[in-house]
Amino acid sequence: MIEAARAANLVNIGGQLQFRIPDGGTCECYWVEVDTYNTVDPKLPWDDRVSQTAAVAVHDLEMLKQRFDFVAEGMKGFAKHLKAFTAAGGNLDDAMCFVWYLHNETSLSIPSPG
Repeated sequence: MIEAARAANLVNIGGQLQFRIPDGGTCECYWVEVDTYNTVDPKLPWDDRVSQTAAVAVHDLEMLKQRFDFVAEGMKGFAKHLKAFTAAGGNLDDAMCFVWYLHNETSLSIPSPG
């Protein structure tokens, strides 16, 4: 996703770890996140922002993988829901994703982090 965004000339904003359960539930581990607004100046020329946010996003995502066990973090925050899902035969690896946000050059506003 990060490199595809860079190739499409989009700024990588970041995202959070989520578990999407087939019954429609979403368990978002908001504390396991990448946020390029913390480290890349939004006043940079567009091409520089595209490049730098991609580099920061790749780096920060790798750091998250080293810092967190994603399944364990999901269980910390959403044990009741995730245990019910696995008890019914669900696989947490299949439900796990990292929701990602992007910004294009013609958007009128940049979403506020938070």
